Amino acid sequence: MTGAHPWTQGNQYLFSMAGDWIAFRIDAYVFDPYSNVIGWLPFDTPDVFDLSGSWMGTIQPDGRFFAPRRVEHRRAPKPPLPPRPDRPPHP
Repeated sequence: MTGAHPWTQGNQYLFSMAGDWIAFRIDAYVFDPYSNVIGWLPFDTPDVFDLSGSWMGTIQPDGRFFAPRRVEHRRAPKPPLPPRPDRPPHP
């Protein structure tokens, strides 16, 4: 991305279905706006799992995070914890 802030290169802001910024992704990890790791993507899919392995929802192609009210029972292994990143600039 030419001219983009260095933080945005290769990373992804995540938004609620209403369009509010709720999280960001760095590689396979998802962080809240305060840089606390809240989930990860252990498979080559847009499905996000919490740190205990429970499915949280799916990242849509437009960056919206879809977490259905009725949660499917899917599990993933627990991840190794990443280093805590600096807080990103507000989108």
